Amino acid sequence: MIPRFSPVISKGCNARPQGMVCAVTLALLLSACAKQGMRFPGPVRHMGSAPKEAYAERVEPASTPQAVAEAEPAVPRKRRKGGEAVARAAGELVGERRMTGGGETHRYDCSGMVEAAYARAGWDFNGASKDLYALAKREGLLHKKKRPFLGDIVFWDNTYDRNRNGRRDDQLTHVGVVEAVLDDDTIRVVHLGSRGVVRIAMNLSRPGSRYDEKGDIINSYVRASRDSRSGGVLSGELFRGFGSLWRLPKHTGAQADAGCASPDRDA
Repeated sequence: MIPRFSPVISKGCNARPQGMVCAVTLALLLSACAKQGMRFPGPVRHMGSAPKEAYAERVEPASTPQAVAEAEPAVPRKRRKGGEAVARAAGELVGERRMTGGGETHRYDCSGMVEAAYARAGWDFNGASKDLYALAKREGLLHKKKRPFLGDIVFWDNTYDRNRNGRRDDQLTHVGVVEAVLDDDTIRVVHLGSRGVVRIAMNLSRPGSRYDEKGDIINSYVRASRDSRSGGVLSGELFRGFGSLWRLPKHTGAQADAGCASPDRDA
């Protein structure tokens, strides 16, 4: 004989089957929602709409590639060849005792070396650091990118106490030429310092660090290390800006009679 089972009876539902009670209750709830609509706690005016900015950018706005491109228009590869020619010319001057270029002999100082490098590449610039800076500013060619263009002129402040007043108020005291930019943002610069025409390093991503984790120099001294108690002495610390004078037409430039004094440095 097959056993017979009785339906489950709920004592609190007047002995009606539980399934029937649940069905009736659900029907009543659906009917109420259809008349009044779904209700949510709190304001609902923004529900279903996307935020204007991504969360990460609302917290800390980022410089998108597009924004950077709009702020600093890219220089076509073909036009950068002029700067590359200047960089090669600067490299040729390393170790030289005479600053020759463009059929002339230029001053044996930092700006004279810049003149010679540009002259070898076809530009006729004659001026001290401040004159070259003024020209770059007037032509809208100054910038402070962490990865400059090859051939850019590097400007520094306070590489020595030019007015001998013991203060850090000496602007545009030294210049050099960007020869290369490495993968870690270290910039190789050719300059004429107390040791002649040599290569030095500068890293604007880590301006206060002399060495990297491997022990390689990433910021050279451009002021005597003994002056560190009064302020910066490294290339990244005393950096003023870059000037892309290779973007100007050839055989135009600033005119001046004096260059800059040779700062006391390394490399």
